[in-house]
Amino acid sequence: MESGSSGGGGSVPTEEVPEERDLELELYGSRVRFVIRRYYAARAQSCFDRATRNQPSLSGTVVIGMTIGADGKVSRTRVARNTTGDDDLGRCLSNNVSTWELPPPPGGSLDMQMPFSR
Repeated sequence: MESGSSGGGGSVPTEEVPEERDLELELYGSRVRFVIRRYYAARAQSCFDRATRNQPSLSGTVVIGMTIGADGKVSRTRVARNTTGDDDLGRCLSNNVSTWELPPPPGGSLDMQMPFSR
């Protein structure tokens, strides 16, 4: 005879899987933010520094959309939103982000957005 439960008592309900995925993505997002602050923030800041030389009162947010490949390399970027009114700043940030290498995302490539503000 086998010991153990029969019926549905021993399986994990499928409703819990999306919550686990959300937690996994939340933890991944935290790792990405840490890596960006630690290794790439100064590069992004240089785009803002260059832009404010020409427009000292420049302020706002540029949101960069990016695709992070399964290997962690950023494979595609775009300016998703730019409230600064400075297109060159958006291009600088997008070009900069396209060179980044981040932690590999769980489950393969991932699209995400990252805001940069001043």
